[in-house]
Amino acid sequence: MHATGSWTAGLGELSYRREGDPARPSVVLIHAVGTSTHLWDGVIPILAAEVDVVAIDLLGHGASSDPRRDLTIPEHADAVAGLVEHLGIDPVTLTGCSLGALIALDVAARRPGLVSSLVLNGCPGWHLESQRTERLISIAERLGPSGRPGPDFGLAGTARPPSAEVAARRMEDLQRCGRWFLSSWWAMAAFDPVPRLEHIRCPTHLAMGESDFHLATSSTLTEGISDVRLSVIPGAGHLTPFDDARAIARLVLDSVR
Repeated sequence: MHATGSWTAGLGELSYRREGDPARPSVVLIHAVGTSTHLWDGVIPILAAEVDVVAIDLLGHGASSDPRRDLTIPEHADAVAGLVEHLGIDPVTLTGCSLGALIALDVAARRPGLVSSLVLNGCPGWHLESQRTERLISIAERLGPSGRPGPDFGLAGTARPPSAEVAARRMEDLQRCGRWFLSSWWAMAAFDPVPRLEHIRCPTHLAMGESDFHLATSSTLTEGISDVRLSVIPGAGHLTPFDDARAIARLVLDSVR
């Protein structure tokens, strides 16, 4: 099965790609800020050979519509949960990267019946407001007065140089995001994951690239989630699906329940 579709959430129209066999267990993929379902281009074919795969474009990203206003992490999570219910594929292995990991974490904590297992890739474990604020200020300063990523913004987050094709796609996704890039960073800075952790009951796999800046705060997650294991992926950075798609795919398949 190779299909695209959309579903109208309360604050916009959510677009998704679906591949694999719908009769098999479902994996839902949620991308990082400023990217799109293309973050998972190297991962999806590997997963689709064994499971049903749904990759979502968050509102304000990729092929999805812009939201009607700035969104919080729980509002993004409600949109994802609504799509899972609409497709009737729950419970799913919910997999997120960075922003997507925070959204997946929130879904698992507040809607546990929808999630059979959880994969958090590059998930921020920042538990201090100062950590979140410092990162937001850094991003805002790099964006400049426009508040939007331009052609000279740069492509961070990977440990390995991308191909020209991947770099061009990343820049296209980043610029499409426009004002929603900084808006998404505001949402991340305002979200404290710690109160959610004790409510996550499903098996959770935390995946970090060895040079991911969030590896330093991963202990917040490993200490707060009851059933969790940590894998550090050699030679990978924050956006691990770009650096080592095979490693992430193997890890996700190992987590399917």
